[in-house]
Amino acid sequence: MAGKRPSSDMIIPETERQPRLQARLRASQNMDELADIVAEVKTAFGFSQYCLIDLPTPNANRLAPFIHLTSIPDSFLAAYDRRNLLAHSAVARTSTRSFMPVQWRLSSSSNHLEPTSGYYARLLAAFGISMGMGFTFTTLDHWRLGLYFIGDRMELAQSELNELGMVALKIFSSFERLRQQSFDCSQPLSARETEVASWTAEGKTSAEIGKILGLSEHTVNAYLGNAIRKLDCVNRAQMVAKAIRCGLIR
Repeated sequence: MAGKRPSSDMIIPETERQPRLQARLRASQNMDELADIVAEVKTAFGFSQYCLIDLPTPNANRLAPFIHLTSIPDSFLAAYDRRNLLAHSAVARTSTRSFMPVQWRLSSSSNHLEPTSGYYARLLAAFGISMGMGFTFTTLDHWRLGLYFIGDRMELAQSELNELGMVALKIFSSFERLRQQSFDCSQPLSARETEVASWTAEGKTSAEIGKILGLSEHTVNAYLGNAIRKLDCVNRAQMVAKAIRCGLIR
């Protein structure tokens, strides 16, 4: 699939792009504002979607629990996790690397891969995704984050890649600054809440956790809801990240 150049009306002039985006990131005050800025970054560089995540644990088979900020449609994520595509994705390619960026392109070479990865290629094509860019970042306390931009454009030239890399570093540091500001570890989790949080960190669904612990899916969701509320989070991914940072789970 041939990549398209981003249209000129979507892009901030190159002389203004990096200074403007970095200034906005430094001034961001909350996660909603940061999400708006990352959305501007992906548009400025000609991508259609972005995703900021905690890098999944080795045994994880679902991406959704690790997502913090994203513009990727729910329908794509549902199909992605339903077929356990994490092992075939760009996330897997960057999860073992340092900050070195990984750029990939969907091509006919995917046809020789096993059926599951072939499904992944078809899913990307169905959503108009022909290429992507991934960065990883390790925080001071050794927690790893991933930032991904996907869309249908030509591969980035080295100068553009360098520029996006600098902006990506500022996105990571802004996210860490805002996340640290929101940490309050004063609310302990119960033993059951800790168990379900730990299994959620491994990428297990509520139904899977219920089978492991001998609980109903409804009960597991209740424990997860309690943990989310106690840690003042808005979703499972944020709760898992905060529980790990607070030393409540490993």
